Amino acid sequence: MRINKLSGGMSGFLKIVRRFIIPGLIVVAILYFFVIRKAVFFSTARGPLDTMERQLDSIPELQAIHSGDRVLILAPHPDDEILGTGGLIQNVISAGAAVRIAYLTNGDHDQIVFKIDTRRIIMSPATYIAFGEKRRRESIGIVESLGLKREDLYFLGYPDSGLLEIWDNHWQDAPAFLNKLTGSNKVPYADNFSFGAPYKGESILNDLKKILKEYRPTIIFVTMPDDTNVDHEAAFCFITAASVSFSSEPALKILLYLIHQGDWPRPYYFHPEVPLLPPGNLKNSDLKWFKLLLKPRETEIKYRDILEFKTAILKVRYYLWTAFARRNELYASQPELQLRKIGPGSIPDWEKSLQFYGRGIGEMEDTPEFQLNLRSVSYIRTAEDKLLIKVSLEKTPPVKTGISLYLFGLRRNIPFGSMPKIRATVLPFSRVTVHDGLKSITDSGIKLSGDKQNLLFEVPLADLGNPEKLFTSLRVHRGELSLDATAWHLIDLK
Repeated sequence: MRINKLSGGMSGFLKIVRRFIIPGLIVVAILYFFVIRKAVFFSTARGPLDTMERQLDSIPELQAIHSGDRVLILAPHPDDEILGTGGLIQNVISAGAAVRIAYLTNGDHDQIVFKIDTRRIIMSPATYIAFGEKRRRESIGIVESLGLKREDLYFLGYPDSGLLEIWDNHWQDAPAFLNKLTGSNKVPYADNFSFGAPYKGESILNDLKKILKEYRPTIIFVTMPDDTNVDHEAAFCFITAASVSFSSEPALKILLYLIHQGDWPRPYYFHPEVPLLPPGNLKNSDLKWFKLLLKPRETEIKYRDILEFKTAILKVRYYLWTAFARRNELYASQPELQLRKIGPGSIPDWEKSLQFYGRGIGEMEDTPEFQLNLRSVSYIRTAEDKLLIKVSLEKTPPVKTGISLYLFGLRRNIPFGSMPKIRATVLPFSRVTVHDGLKSITDSGIKLSGDKQNLLFEVPLADLGNPEKLFTSLRVHRGELSLDATAWHLIDLK
């Protein structure tokens, strides 16, 4: 009998917990996420507003667009053009200048949103392609409401989430990249600029060169290589390679915009009175930032347009996407980089070398066990036509953590696709392995020395095709998981 009373008392207690305590905890959690965290933000070093205004004042203004300009915006996905440049598009149109938008993909890989929308766990390739077409139509309607015409838009239709893999590995004799969701290894959209083109690096590069030749832009806006989205990173690489290969005097001007970088931009949700400032993760980068101040009406229009991306937003990204509608937009430029050459027998002075820094680990930044604290990657050229590349880490990388150095040479008189695409990878307690795209290189002249916190790569320029310019990046990874990376840079070796 006593046991029954205890059981009954326990049962009643559990009912109280389920009915009152658990819902109360949920309410507190919701309040914390949506209200308290927002209030805390404005009391931290990044707020209050007057501090943020002073930071905004220190950023120079973007050079004005004139009526004779021809602006090209490169968007990796439908919605990036509004998130990053929605105010700019309005400014260009107001100035009477020409503007066109090239979309590298139709955004057909957004699994979470598509599955929420269809309420299906398993989706067919045809359904993914249908959603890509739906996202394309959304962007057309939105930019047409701003004053653009259908002929101002280029939809290339390459694989969403596959652009960096194509940049890294799918050139020349390598097979076309296969999009496992759509089942396609070539552009499947009949209305697209690139219909039927294989998912290869040459296809993307040639399409961009065609656009440059036809339109002859005076200024290009593209996502920056510091962006942690792989398609955004690759977009910079492809348009930079296309513009260098494309004969143009003066050289094409390329400006960068940012979409993905950790928890940036904060605070979340629509705050038209709050300045948009560069993320802290990029404080050591070599970027030069510019601001484009927007009129209140321009910010309101941008906010309205963001809400029209119903396929991509739903309830999933509303908190983040609406945070891009601020009183200003941000743009940046990378400096022209010259590599220092040392004399025969000279000891490298790494303090005077060309140095790049990690861009941060984005969504992994709150996971200390994965942080390797990539200190710097330094480059020097020797008189013997070798590159010395020093990788400095704050601590020894754990087992199964790889460090991959990417070196893609470029010469104007040789098709970029046929130049070596070298990836040198080292795991702890192992020798360096070298690949040219997907192909293993067993007779490479690349050497590795140093200790586990200061690695030194020695790379003969002949292994890179004796390039005039060099695309380079370094990634720290565990399997497919990227832990940190330097942004892609183009270095002049002449």
